[in-house]
Amino acid sequence: MSYQEWQYQTSRGISATLALGPGRALILTDLPDSFMTIIILAGSADGLTRDLLEELADSFDLSKLTPIVLPGSLYIPSP
Repeated sequence: MSYQEWQYQTSRGISATLALGPGRALILTDLPDSFMTIIILAGSADGLTRDLLEELADSFDLSKLTPIVLPGSLYIPSP
């Protein structure tokens, strides 16, 4: 499967790699403490366009994924 791939900065300032294929699309983000992948089960053959994929990426507040905050019961202080 062939993908068009490009860099995109979301409306909240997070850098992401977007990839659009005929049957699937991806939103990939390499954050300071995690890597996030969103798989979209539709692609260009289904009418998904670059503009729509960018709009979808903007709909997620990816900034909420970093920094990772552990729940209080799981918090283990660093030595």
